[in-house]
Amino acid sequence: MVSPSCSFLMPDGLGCRAPALRGKALCYWHDPDKAEEAAESRRIGGLHRRKAKSVATIYDFSGLRTVESAQRLLETAAIETLALENSIARNRTLISAAAGAGKLIEVADLDARLAAVEAAVGPKAGSDDPAAFPAYAASLLAHDPPVAPLDRLAREAVQAARTTARGKRPELVDAAVRSALRETVFRFELVMRINVVAHELLDREELIAALFASQLALLLSGGAGKRRPDESALSPPVERD
Repeated sequence: MVSPSCSFLMPDGLGCRAPALRGKALCYWHDPDKAEEAAESRRIGGLHRRKAKSVATIYDFSGLRTVESAQRLLETAAIETLALENSIARNRTLISAAAGAGKLIEVADLDARLAAVEAAVGPKAGSDDPAAFPAYAASLLAHDPPVAPLDRLAREAVQAARTTARGKRPELVDAAVRSALRETVFRFELVMRINVVAHELLDREELIAALFASQLALLLSGGAGKRRPDESALSPPVERD
């Protein structure tokens, strides 16, 4: 059930659109019985607005509608927290501020990248007008997208199988196409596997060669720094009378 509107007429002759109080024709702001409460509410509201404006001016706070405004508020809170005495609550607040700053930096970076993309594509990127795209984008759209190697090989195999089986029954042609596709996919996967194994073997050989070279360097450096043995210990003992 919709509440009736207030029947009070404003100075411009229009009616007040605030909902009327239950059982009355006037709203909270225009009911004579609520005049004192309404006046006190207006006074408190005015004080709050003036205080909020003063605080916002002191801290240079303009709201939380942009990333820059949120960063400014976070910086102000971090500075005020740093001025406090060292405590667990202070450290927790600073850690939370640092985490929030990281999120804001990430959002600002994404916004900057999106703005750069929109500037490169143009303001009418969503339209069908070719003039809305830059020259490089139009040149890319003018050509067919690149074909993957396996797709190209499969098309060539199908075309070759159909050419070879031309004039035969449809089921024989389909069987030849399936066989050609299986052989093409098998050979492609075999070549890819050979390449992977060859790269792994080359990497392993490089590691073994590096290991042998390091071991040889250690042996050479250890042999050069080793002291020569005492020659007196190698001479024959002297006979005593």
